[in-house]
Amino acid sequence: MSQFDAFQFKGTFRDYQEMVLSRMDSYLDDKRIHIVAAPGSGKTTLGIELIRRLNQPALILSPSITIRNQWMKRVAEGFLDQEQSVDDYVSISLKEPKLLTSITYQGLHAAFHHLIDKEEDETTEELDPIIDYSNFDLLKTIRQKNIRTICLDEAHHLRSEWYKTLVQVLKHFEEDFIIIALTATPPYDSNQTEWDRYSTLCGEIDEEIFVPQLVGKNNLCPHQDYIYFNYPTEEEKNSLLEYRKKGREAINTLMEESLFLEWVGNFIQHHEDEMYQLYEHFDEYSTLVLLMERKGFKISKRLHKQMSRGVLKKGYKLEDIEKLFDFIIQSEDIFTEQISHYFQKILRSYGLIEYGKTQLSMNTGLKRQLISSIGKINSIGEIARFEADHLGHDLQMLILTDYIKKELLSLIGSETNIDSIGTVPVFEVVRRNVPKDIHIAMLTGSLVILPKGLESKLQIECHNHGLSFTSSIINDTDYSVIDFKGSIKDKVHVMTNLFENRDIDIMIGTKALLGEGWDSPCINTLIMASFVGSYMLSNQMRGRAIRIDPNDPNKVASIWHLATVEPFDVISDGVWDWLKKGTKEEEKKEIVSHDFDMLKRRFQSFLGPNYSSGVIESGIERIEIIRPPFDQKRFMEFNTQTLQYASNRELIRDQWEAATKNDEYARIVDVSKIPSIAIPQRLLFLDVFELTLFGFFLIRTLLEIISAVQNPFVFFLLLGTLILFIYSPFKRIIYSYTPKRMIQTFAKAIFQSMKELDLIQSESIKVIVKQKSFHAPIDTYLDNATRHEKAVFSTALKEMFSQIENPRYIIVETRQFFSHRHLFYTNSFQVPSIFAMNQTAAQVFQLHASTTKGRFALIYTKSQKGRDALLKAKRRTKLNQYKIHTIGKRILKNDKE
Repeated sequence: MSQFDAFQFKGTFRDYQEMVLSRMDSYLDDKRIHIVAAPGSGKTTLGIELIRRLNQPALILSPSITIRNQWMKRVAEGFLDQEQSVDDYVSISLKEPKLLTSITYQGLHAAFHHLIDKEEDETTEELDPIIDYSNFDLLKTIRQKNIRTICLDEAHHLRSEWYKTLVQVLKHFEEDFIIIALTATPPYDSNQTEWDRYSTLCGEIDEEIFVPQLVGKNNLCPHQDYIYFNYPTEEEKNSLLEYRKKGREAINTLMEESLFLEWVGNFIQHHEDEMYQLYEHFDEYSTLVLLMERKGFKISKRLHKQMSRGVLKKGYKLEDIEKLFDFIIQSEDIFTEQISHYFQKILRSYGLIEYGKTQLSMNTGLKRQLISSIGKINSIGEIARFEADHLGHDLQMLILTDYIKKELLSLIGSETNIDSIGTVPVFEVVRRNVPKDIHIAMLTGSLVILPKGLESKLQIECHNHGLSFTSSIINDTDYSVIDFKGSIKDKVHVMTNLFENRDIDIMIGTKALLGEGWDSPCINTLIMASFVGSYMLSNQMRGRAIRIDPNDPNKVASIWHLATVEPFDVISDGVWDWLKKGTKEEEKKEIVSHDFDMLKRRFQSFLGPNYSSGVIESGIERIEIIRPPFDQKRFMEFNTQTLQYASNRELIRDQWEAATKNDEYARIVDVSKIPSIAIPQRLLFLDVFELTLFGFFLIRTLLEIISAVQNPFVFFLLLGTLILFIYSPFKRIIYSYTPKRMIQTFAKAIFQSMKELDLIQSESIKVIVKQKSFHAPIDTYLDNATRHEKAVFSTALKEMFSQIENPRYIIVETRQFFSHRHLFYTNSFQVPSIFAMNQTAAQVFQLHASTTKGRFALIYTKSQKGRDALLKAKRRTKLNQYKIHTIGKRILKNDKE
């Protein structure tokens, strides 16, 4: 008899859920079931069914109270009849365990270590009941309840202390638990040690369900991401200017200090003296040489050569000077105690040191000010007006922000300027921008606002849920503050019903209450006005919008991201012109924005249609309209173009349908886009020169000798000598005649090394290398591999074909001239970190690189000799001269290869 007889799923499983369930037994060889699936794919339902089929009492661990409670809600709604009470089967307390015990990772940690568990709900308005575990025996409870299944929800959330606690708990039991791991974002970008730790606990990934697969099966809706730019306010811009001017004054003061100038003079003359540790701090010294040259110091040709003149011409950013100043402050043995303390004193007096680090560009306060720039308020209003005009009452918009700002309630209905961001200011700016017939509501833990005309419908909803409320009108508006008498859970439920019934067009709330664990599938527009939180939380927030809506089968979702950019006149107001060379047009080729930098990182995991081609891919590059020059006029043009593109939701639907219609061969690949300029083509010409020039004379001489030789043995000996001479350069030409061919040989070397080191177990793997045109980036990826194998391979390629920083090992091409070996540093690469763990692994990679591409020397960079070699490699390789950075992205492929 099953312990779960009362549980029976009342719906119909999706096809990929059925696939997982049908393969369940095959996953259990290692007593682990590890499923990766996008937000909105039904992981909770799948987890409950897996637990039900295992037929054992289970412990469910979640990263937050909201998600913990969601399990109870999903059991009640999806698996029990109305007359059954979920409290009979599910508990949220370890002190009262039941068939399913749903707790947080923090709760398990507190119970095991006999702590008091005092967890705050994400609403920040109420606390979970405080549980005192000081006299609680967790292990005894688990044994008594015969808990044999542990479900790890959002397993990527496992913090270090939670992981350690869970491992300690598992070690106390001789019989293995069955672990079900569910996550949307595995830590693919972690190092090998972290990944091994993660996969040991969760097991290797059994199934991965991607967003394109879910859209193609109509389990998620078509959607697109948009970035809307804004400039900071005049006040914010002035704050930036004042801070930068303090930085300039501090630099001028420091550069005039007599003891320091005397030290610099000695360094320029005796820079190769071991006391300066030139090779250990090459980057900092090259910045110093640049600064001194700008001040009129005469730099010797030898020092210029060592610092690489080509790099010096390009100038430096403030971040480079910050690193130099930190180096000076922290290196009393090099600069003397007096100089180091003087730099620290001056920088502190200007308020330019924070958390022990020099901050010349901006401090934490300025970063926060820009991230939550008031300029974003106008962006929110403009987007809301655009979407309301475009969709009318078909609009179902959610705006998520960080703070409530309840004290600004008097702002609503006034004409006061809005100078902060929170749910109240956002509500007012939206109210001022959208047509009056658009219904706006606010839902937070402590403040709820609703159109006055909806109070009668709210009364009916409250009556059905045993709630009551009072209302008070806001100033001279059509909106009221609603004061509920009841739990936050019921309050959220009734407001959600009004939203899903289309009585509310725009819902404004905090990310804490509505960002994770809250479901409302009617959302077709999301504005991410939350500026605090991790990628994982932003991915959860984004997942609110891409769920399918049973009441709107044609739903297409728009997700709006906001980005404040630093004005060009702040970056180039003359403050830093003396630090760098180059035209103002060159300076406009980069977007200076902490928001945009964060979005670039997060877009690496967001899959969506390329704006022009419609190819489903990750990376911010798919928003192809974002192109230089980057100035205020151009950013306004970006916004206009973005609105035009967002107005055509049918185009988004068509792009998704075209990309996912042929799912027979559909799979996600991790592509490394390697710039063709990264390959030093002059080596090819050197090979040809060597083969033709030297070969011409030797071949002519040998042929003359051979023709005169009568002895067959001598004849074949001389012929063999000729073949051996031309073999090496001929082989290099064959393997390097195009950038694509060279990348292919190195990709195979990485693949073969991974295989030899048991980093690859899959069979029938292919190394794919493609290039659309000669000057286009070279796309490289593994096919028919596991997700982890693809990620490791892609990371290795990105590391190898990006500028050399401070690797443990490098490889440098060698040429043998008679008995002398020459190192050609123009063809230098850093050994990927996956092979740099130890010398043996590095030598495996060196061997395969040499086998496919020609001879390479392996150099350990942490010795004096190695540092010298690293310095030469950084100076001469194209990767550093052109600051090459290989881009990694995920692309949906649906062709047979």
